[in-house]
Amino acid sequence: MLTSEQLAEWWRLADAATPGPLTHHGNHVYSEKDADLQRHAFFEDAADAALYVAARSAVPALLDEVERLRGELAAAQGTIANLRTIWRNGGASDRTMARLAEAFHAYDAALAEQRAQS
Repeated sequence: MLTSEQLAEWWRLADAATPGPLTHHGNHVYSEKDADLQRHAFFEDAADAALYVAARSAVPALLDEVERLRGELAAAQGTIANLRTIWRNGGASDRTMARLAEAFHAYDAALAEQRAQS
């Protein structure tokens, strides 16, 4: 699992790096400045240059996605907690209670499996 400190450090690195857009031609990476291409970096392998260019825009996008998904997960966990309260207090029909019980068992099993894998 990624820690908040790791994410903050990656944001710091992304914010401090040469702004894009970047492009590469073979082993050379270029940054656009004043509508001119300026050589920014040289790599031994063209594949490394391509990865560097892709990562410059991908890292911030991936960090944004992690933040978005963490927000969605927190909201879903809040909803599940509310539904568990209803289930425990018997605040629904027998059929709804049975469905909630099934859903909670499936959720708990999936969560346990995910934790075992990490």
